[in-house]
Amino acid sequence: MLTNQNIDSQNKRLTCKFLDILYIEGLQLPSKLHDQVISGFNTLNSQDEMQQEGKFGALSLISVNKKNYDAIVQEGYFDDAIDSLSEKTIKKEVESVVINSLLIFLRNIYINSSEYTQQIMKQEIRANTLKKLVVQNDYKNETQILESSLIYPETMNKLMRIRRSVINKGNQYIIELIVAGLMDELFKEFDQLMKKKVYKYNNLKDRVFIYNKENEQEQIKSGHQIGQEEEIIRSSNENMEKADVYSTKSYEYEMYQLKRQNEEGESDKESVMGRKSLNEVMHIQYFGRPSADEQENESDQEKEIDLERDCGVNDIFNDNEDNKDKDDKDEEKEQEQENYEDDIEITEIEGFGEEGLMLIVMEIIKSLIYNNQEGNNMIVFETEFIDNILKLLNNN
Repeated sequence: MLTNQNIDSQNKRLTCKFLDILYIEGLQLPSKLHDQVISGFNTLNSQDEMQQEGKFGALSLISVNKKNYDAIVQEGYFDDAIDSLSEKTIKKEVESVVINSLLIFLRNIYINSSEYTQQIMKQEIRANTLKKLVVQNDYKNETQILESSLIYPETMNKLMRIRRSVINKGNQYIIELIVAGLMDELFKEFDQLMKKKVYKYNNLKDRVFIYNKENEQEQIKSGHQIGQEEEIIRSSNENMEKADVYSTKSYEYEMYQLKRQNEEGESDKESVMGRKSLNEVMHIQYFGRPSADEQENESDQEKEIDLERDCGVNDIFNDNEDNKDKDDKDEEKEQEQENYEDDIEITEIEGFGEEGLMLIVMEIIKSLIYNNQEGNNMIVFETEFIDNILKLLNNN
């Protein structure tokens, strides 16, 4: 089936799926036919969407096994996948049955590749492409999993091994996973992700508070009559969304500034901070800022200054000059933001990483719980643990 040139790519994909289930470490090809099978997909260059989906669907299954990795890279399939993904996301409206197969293929190649190849793939996969896909329900999950793979390849590799074992294999292999300590790794990762979820929720509440205060301040600056009641506080869901967008733009701009400082050879302290991991930079930036109470006090002081200015205490010409300077600075920031978005790399975007890991962890745990319900009580879950799972499922 796999060597027959008359068989279409969809049937080859189904054949690969069957062989993939048979082997724990992924599809194994006979040594005599190994190169012939993998190179044979080069002949399947049809522009038909279903044929392309079959081709990369089959390759995504073959790429699970590390023994097939070298041949896949030599044939240039990962370059083809990146180019195809870029082409299919150029239009404003993205709609293609091939995209999920491309995302899965790139993820499998990345987590099994060398550090050198990973660096090349990071440069080739554009963040703007993934940002466009992650907001669409059809591609959201696989996009988030690819994002997690780009940032945490080793962790994702372990989770993928566990997922394959839990979903496709029997109880004996799950026992081997427990003995090898991989199940401990799973629950450790779940615990860390839960803590990050709580941290992000608390962080988001602080951002909502700051957003409301700054929004109120902008209302006063825009010339509204003092004492006029404005509907500043919207519904909780609206504020959460606005604050999230506000925070993302602010964070991306700050990351862009760090990148510029590194390129221009700023001080050692700033350079070291720019070289830190994404999580470290987020930690430093968040805890290095004033608390919410301090922000509120500063906002109150600024309000008093603005009130004095509006009452005529400050010179009106100075006020106009300040507004002009503010407009110039805003335009400069907008231009820098546009330049940044044109040159952004995947590792510089806030929030990428944890969501994809959580998707895989949740899928594994749901499968384990289902096995318990079927009477295969390999792992016993505490009530509190199950409650946390249900909370996450409701939130997602």
